[in-house]
Amino acid sequence: ALDQQEFDKALGFLDDVLANAAGDIAAEAQFYRGKVLASKGDLEDAAVEYLKVKYLYPDAVNWVQKATFQAGKVYERAGRKSEALRIFRALAKTAPDKNYRKLARREIRKIK
Repeated sequence: ALDQQEFDKALGFLDDVLANAAGDIAAEAQFYRGKVLASKGDLEDAAVEYLKVKYLYPDAVNWVQKATFQAGKVYERAGRKSEALRIFRALAKTAPDKNYRKLARREIRKIK
C-alpha cells in the first residue's frame, strides 16, 4: 500500500500533467486522480474527480465511460447507493460501448 507521501506525490504528478495536457491525455490524468483518491480512501473526493472527466473532457468517450463507471463503484463503496444507482442507470442507457451498458446493468442488479 502507498503511504500518504506517495499518494501526494502521485497527485502532484497528475496535477502537472493536467496543467500541460488536453484531450485524452488530460482525461486519463483526471481519471487517475480519482483512482489515487479512491486508493487513499477518500471516496467522496474520488467520485467527484471521476465525474469531472465527463464534464471537462466529454469528447474523451472511452475515459468518460470508464470514469463514470468508477464513480458509481466508489459511491457504492461509500454506502451511497442512490447516487450509485443514478450513475449506473444513466450509464446503462447512454454508454456508447455495450460492454459498459452491460456492466452498469449488472451493478444495478447487485445493488437492488
